Amino acid sequence: MIEFLSSNLASGILGAFVGAILGSFITNWLTIRNERVKLTMDFHKEWNSYEMSVQRRLGYHCIKSFPDTKYSDLTDLDEKGSISVFTVLRFYERMWQCFNTDRLDKQLTATLFYHDFYWWYFISFSKSLEASKEDWAAYDNINKLKVKFREHTSEAHYRCYRMKYTAKYNNYVLSKQTQKILPQVQTVNAFTINGTGSFVIT
Repeated sequence: MIEFLSSNLASGILGAFVGAILGSFITNWLTIRNERVKLTMDFHKEWNSYEMSVQRRLGYHCIKSFPDTKYSDLTDLDEKGSISVFTVLRFYERMWQCFNTDRLDKQLTATLFYHDFYWWYFISFSKSLEASKEDWAAYDNINKLKVKFREHTSEAHYRCYRMKYTAKYNNYVLSKQTQKILPQVQTVNAFTINGTGSFVIT
């Protein structure tokens, strides 16, 4: 009888111990998962904030004006615009660090960001940032982030955005080259029969 009670007591203690360990594991897993989702949503909130929207718009105009310019040369051409470009770059570098340390919900992050990320990657990072990669460690970080996005993006979507945004980049470059070729129009002050006026020369 004593042996039976001792056996039941031991089984009960063992069951309670296993239950406590399992419960702790589940609680810890749920906590980590919720933290990953929260941080992912914090990134999304920052990306769509008013302040970041202003930086993204200024960065877009800078890239469109200087599509084939190395990042290391961009500041000399457009100081304000380049600051906005670098703000976006640092945002994605921070995202990579969180990806690398497993602090983000990877699928949710890819779903929320792959569209915008591929725009920046194929129109700017893969061209202008790569051209500065010998001086900028950022290119390696961004390229690693692209690999992570690819792991959670369908091949069809990846190819679609690569073709779409590469074509847009080429259009920006072509537009810039066309502007250089067009003749410069100047307005010169001159006198006319009725008094002071102006005419256009090329």
